Amino acid sequence: MQKRYLEKVLIIDDDKEYCEILENTLTVEGFRVESVYNGEEGLLRVQERQYTVVILDLTLPDISGMQILKRIKEINPTMQVIIVTASDTVGSAIESLKAGAFNFITKPIMFDDVVVAIKKAIQYREKTKQSAQDLLEKEGKVLIGCSEPMEEISRIIAKVAPTDTTILITGESGTGKEIIAHRIYKSSKRKNKPFVKISCAALPETLLESELFGYLKGAFTGATSQKKGLFEVAQGGTLFLDEISEVSPTIQAKLLRALQEREIKPLGGTQDVPIDVRFIAATNKELKEEITQKKFREDLYYRLNVITITTPPLRERKDDIPLLVEHFIKKYKPTKIKELKRVEQTVLDCFAQYHWPGNIRELENVIERAIILGVGDTISISDIPERLRKADGSYVPTIKRETDSPDIPALDDAVITLERNLITRALEKSNGVVSAAAKLLHIKRTTLIAKMKKLDLK
Repeated sequence: MQKRYLEKVLIIDDDKEYCEILENTLTVEGFRVESVYNGEEGLLRVQERQYTVVILDLTLPDISGMQILKRIKEINPTMQVIIVTASDTVGSAIESLKAGAFNFITKPIMFDDVVVAIKKAIQYREKTKQSAQDLLEKEGKVLIGCSEPMEEISRIIAKVAPTDTTILITGESGTGKEIIAHRIYKSSKRKNKPFVKISCAALPETLLESELFGYLKGAFTGATSQKKGLFEVAQGGTLFLDEISEVSPTIQAKLLRALQEREIKPLGGTQDVPIDVRFIAATNKELKEEITQKKFREDLYYRLNVITITTPPLRERKDDIPLLVEHFIKKYKPTKIKELKRVEQTVLDCFAQYHWPGNIRELENVIERAIILGVGDTISISDIPERLRKADGSYVPTIKRETDSPDIPALDDAVITLERNLITRALEKSNGVVSAAAKLLHIKRTTLIAKMKKLDLK
């Protein structure tokens, strides 16, 4: 697979002209770049979004750069911070490096030096990922994606994770609801306490009740000893109730009481047991329809539905497919193969056109199959299932077009030529400033950058 930069860089500096020049330089290098001009806005962005590298000025009008550095490392220790400042003091450099900065550059700077520093920071980040993060990747519990829907989910997670608010995660099967629940847990103040998951659809009512609430010795035939329920096991931590829509009305009533009163009563018991648990529930069904059909309690729905996170199906976040493919290739790479397998562009084109009814789970299975059955170091079109290649699976091979007259160009070619001319004129008029050119064209700066890369315009 062709290497391309997907890393996001945030610049926090009150010098707007400097920010714009640096932003343009990094954009040309293939990075996705954002700039803010004060510390407060910078911290807000870091809390809401995922960045690989932050370029931070130590002297800001509202908050000390050193304070921002320390806060960034608290929010996300893997985020690399490069200090850029006009203050050329050894003390400042040592202090910032001790606080977790990756590098310290003094102004005036050579922008090429910043590019080199960013690339080194990225390499360092890849080599020194925390063991916990590596473990999460192996278990498939990393939230992967840079599309707008996934960035919105990351922003919501950043806001709700530090709280104890109950979360309801909805979405189709295979969209990663458990991964989002785990991400909330790992970003919360309860991350050092248990994360307990139970699939409500996997157990019959009697077993589910005893698993959740526990029981005392003699509570029923076979209860030869006391057993703690998952509510008690998760004490101080997070309880994830997957497929909550499959719970019976009887257990729904008990769940409602646990949410309202923050206490449970084990089977066979007479004393209430206080619980300190954060609730996250998930479902692939529309609970309002379940309420209409008298299958789900309305009062329980409103207790669960404090904050709702809806996971998008893969067909609505196809920009993330290359990232997911890379992740699954890494996950299923045979240990004897040194290099990761590459993926033909025709395969990625096919993936982009397929509907993906099984969502991310289906994509993972396709990649695992291709790695096992494929030959060589490249995943080709012949290595993927026929359903993805068929026309009724939305895959249509590229067909060379011929026009009736040599004087009439193909429509796609004419559109490309027009886009190239308009973008070139806008860039010339704005003296090469991408954000200004985007305003002239009435499109987003990120959209213009993508078009420039596609048309090979610099």
